[in-house]
Amino acid sequence: MKLINKILFGMLAASVLVLGGGCSMEDGEGDTSGSKYELTMTIDATGTLDNNATYRRYWKQIGSAEKVQAFTTTINIDTTSSTLTNSSSQNSVVGLFFDLNKNESDSTKVDFCVFGFQPATGYYYLERWNGVEKQATDSLDSSNSSITYTSSESLDGKTSGGYVTGFTKSNYYTTNASGDITAAVLSVTQKTDGTYVVTLGGNEIGSYTDSRTTYVSGTKLQGGLACYGNAPQGCKVVATYVTDKDSITGSLFAEPVEE
Repeated sequence: MKLINKILFGMLAASVLVLGGGCSMEDGEGDTSGSKYELTMTIDATGTLDNNATYRRYWKQIGSAEKVQAFTTTINIDTTSSTLTNSSSQNSVVGLFFDLNKNESDSTKVDFCVFGFQPATGYYYLERWNGVEKQATDSLDSSNSSITYTSSESLDGKTSGGYVTGFTKSNYYTTNASGDITAAVLSVTQKTDGTYVVTLGGNEIGSYTDSRTTYVSGTKLQGGLACYGNAPQGCKVVATYVTDKDSITGSLFAEPVEE
């Protein structure tokens, strides 16, 4: 009887830890594997997309807490397994969401900053997207040029939409002997509380200042991280997100609830 009680208690404790650990937000058609600190994302658009769409998009929260205040993540591109450009010269996009939080006025939506880049060209963007469906009622396979949001803001100095161009890829990314981009190192800090400063390959590319009071710890902004990708029809994206544990200020994981 004592043995049975110990087994039942152990099962109950394990269930409390799992249930109390939180769950990650996710949307779109894609897959992830590996650990949260070394997560591989795969988006396969080589078949027929829903509604004969032009693009297949996918995102998934890395970790289970929206408490990250600063971090460094290396996005490694699997150039062997990926198809980054299709026959129509449309380029795949790999990206990262940070400061991911529920929208303050609509809990069915989320707000975040997004960094995205084309591994085939190195062109990138840094923007703020507000009012994105946390779980879209329809597939994220779409012919629209972007995920649907309520409002957006450029954070990289562009005066209009599109990607930042006119720089040397090797200054911002890790490249191989052929000049192909194999990795992007994105670092986000808060040297001044309330302002995220973003660097790509050690070069500052933009910042975001927020006066919210809901999603802060003390005076620092905080939110979740998420992998993100966009594969045009005929393309496939395989990328691994390696987040440096020592670089994280705040928390990537929800604390387990113990009773």
